[in-house]
Amino acid sequence: MGYTVYMKNAGAVASHVGGSNLRAEIDFDGKAEIIPSTEPRMEITYNYRPVFIKVLGENGLREIHGKTGAEVEELLEQAVAQLGVEQSDNYWDATPGNVGAALDILLDWARQYPEGMFHVV
Repeated sequence: MGYTVYMKNAGAVASHVGGSNLRAEIDFDGKAEIIPSTEPRMEITYNYRPVFIKVLGENGLREIHGKTGAEVEELLEQAVAQLGVEQSDNYWDATPGNVGAALDILLDWARQYPEGMFHVV
């Protein structure tokens, strides 16, 4: 189980190599799988919840739910700066770098789609 985070009203996901719209999903071994997508969307493990609460506030990752990219950009910038983005070898570990790397993706979305609305389910 985990969080599903996506953006509505963001427009098409930015094109990547080959011109396709892609998103990443993490499998049970912690490896990213690239999947075609029409909106920014990702899955994040619940293991990160304590760190989300520490850096985002009492609602954890749900602090960004229902807010636009423009509204959460500064919050995400501060969290990523605090945590860093150096990931461990195990995706499932709630290390600062693992959590920071996930938030850094959301920060990229916030910058790319300032009018897009975050949804966290």
